[in-house]
Amino acid sequence: MEELIWHPQFKKRNCGQIAVAVVTGKPVHEIEAFLGHDIGTKTRDIAKALNHYGFSCPSRLKPMKNKPEFAIAKLMHPLRKGWHWVVIHNDKVYDGAWGHPDGTVKWLRGYRITSYLPIERIK
Repeated sequence: MEELIWHPQFKKRNCGQIAVAVVTGKPVHEIEAFLGHDIGTKTRDIAKALNHYGFSCPSRLKPMKNKPEFAIAKLMHPLRKGWHWVVIHNDKVYDGAWGHPDGTVKWLRGYRITSYLPIERIK
């Protein structure tokens, strides 16, 4: 698989669309157009987009027990509402909000990955 490209989030709430763009190599605006929105991405939105762009993943999240090799993961904080999507690829984490182009992240204290969608490229 080719190297993944990090995308910055720019204070929007489009982390799910960014995660799909990182995996597929498509522009963020194309993912937003396909899903029909640029905020609040649900698990089913991510699975739908990944399947459309030639990737296979389940429609339900798996609990985080072991770090997956390739996945879109759900990041949560115990005292905050909502969630945040990131991409895990081998030893790198691509996060448009708290990440860097080299696949490293600096999350605020308390954040942790709770679940994920494992991804496989079809073909």
